[in-house]
Amino acid sequence: MDHAPQHATIGIVRGAAIALIPALVFARGLTQGFVYDDLALIAQNPGLHDPFDFVGLWTKPLWGEQLGHWRPLTAQLLAIGWALTPGSALGIHAISLLLHCMAAISLARVSMRLGLSRAAATAAALLFALHPANAETVAWCASLNDALLAACAIGAVDQWLRWRATGTDGARRAATALLVAAMLSKEPGVFALLLCLGVDMAMARAQLARRAVPCIAALAFTWIAARMLVFGELAAGFGRVTYAHPDAGLQTSLAVGLGLLRRLAWPFGLDMFEGPDAVGAGSMIGAAAAGIVFWIAMRRGGVAGRVACLFACASVLPPMLTVGNLGPYPIASRYLALATAGLGVALASLCARPLGKGVVALQALACAFGLATWLTIPMWRDQETFVERSLAQRPNDPRLHYMRGSLLLERAQQGDTAAAQRADTALLEAKRLLGDDLARNDHLSTLRRDVATGLAWMSMFYAGQGGGPDWMRVERAFLSVIADWPDRADAYVGLGVARAASGRLELGQRDLERAIELDPGTPAAYFNLAKVLQMRGDLASARARLLEALRIRPDDAQARAMLGDVERQQSGR
Repeated sequence: MDHAPQHATIGIVRGAAIALIPALVFARGLTQGFVYDDLALIAQNPGLHDPFDFVGLWTKPLWGEQLGHWRPLTAQLLAIGWALTPGSALGIHAISLLLHCMAAISLARVSMRLGLSRAAATAAALLFALHPANAETVAWCASLNDALLAACAIGAVDQWLRWRATGTDGARRAATALLVAAMLSKEPGVFALLLCLGVDMAMARAQLARRAVPCIAALAFTWIAARMLVFGELAAGFGRVTYAHPDAGLQTSLAVGLGLLRRLAWPFGLDMFEGPDAVGAGSMIGAAAAGIVFWIAMRRGGVAGRVACLFACASVLPPMLTVGNLGPYPIASRYLALATAGLGVALASLCARPLGKGVVALQALACAFGLATWLTIPMWRDQETFVERSLAQRPNDPRLHYMRGSLLLERAQQGDTAAAQRADTALLEAKRLLGDDLARNDHLSTLRRDVATGLAWMSMFYAGQGGGPDWMRVERAFLSVIADWPDRADAYVGLGVARAASGRLELGQRDLERAIELDPGTPAAYFNLAKVLQMRGDLASARARLLEALRIRPDDAQARAMLGDVERQQSGR
């Protein structure tokens, strides 16, 4: 039986190094903006803009009723981050970085409680904190839930070990609170419960583990009951699938596991758009390398090596078991936060025995990780950088071509005429890769719908006989989209714009109001509705709609300029 020390004081100097070194590396990303999922989840979601809306934040699913993601603590922190720097990602980036540094310090204490020296524990913490897989976790706002889960789960293990060593009620209460926080950050947080029980087993404390089972079970059942109330169903939201992968479930799950282990072993060259179909020989070799490291750690690394394996399992197994809830790209680095913690502890348990050159080697590896992470962070500088870097890696991905077309289309709508042709080219390329039948109902149907809507918006740039847009052609394009997808909010926005521009203001207003009903977080609907209301002379309502648009997108220069114009009209100037 291994015996861990009762106390784990890392020291002020080492603790400062564990926090400050990752902070300096990740500080490069603090000023970066909202990209990819950030736009819909945070920037354009009024439900995450008020940190005092406790009812909405704690009783509603994070991504809406259609998905089974109830993550109230994540929602609360996202709202706080938005409130700290409205319209900017800085507040959320700062919270993610703080959580990551806290997780690193907790992992150093865990390593010492598992019997590693201060030097080895410091190396394990830095390997975790600087691992390039965590660049996605910390530098991307939508991954705040992963940074939060890692901080809570590692902190829970730290306090669980302290409780087992000292028997203090304070440690027991702290461990319980952190386990609850882990479950409220993200669904895989429930695995933190099993992680703590596994730690007891790894330390040959089977009797203590059995005694803890009723408490652990009570926490799990309470969490499930709360989810039942939120979703209003016995399934507790777990049956709501995000994306139906075309391959068999077991085959897809195995591919995800291999892909994740390969990323853990070889974390260089970030790819945010990797699906299970991309898994090949390289993934098998990388997964085998990671598996060998953990196997040797489990056999020769003592209790620290066994706990390291548990961290890896708690990180890799949830994506494999819930692949249908991870979208089309389930092999993502952000799912590896706990696995990177396990890798750090595993390597430290092996290379730090005996001390000396082993610790130096770990420090050198941590430096290499830090450099790779520092070079990766600009991936999330802005939406354009994100899309172009991703397209360079995956030039045949229709989603990325759609994203490029959508970005250029937005520029064209703001007056950049040169962007219109490039947007058309990108959207047509996405259509070519998808096939001509955009209305086909398959696992790519959502993307087909998006591309069809984007092409309908492009019809506004095709000149009619008078040299301007052919509004009847535009109207037909959007009516065609709505016929196939009647719940498409931005299609109603386009239809409303076309009808209002052709003089049918009442019909245009009705379509734009319908768009807001379908998606209250669409700033373009509020902006264009304000235009129609201004044309109809209803300045008070126009001003109210513009304020809604600016609440969702505070940096919208067009909406702000129009608001000034409406207010001048109201005052008679």
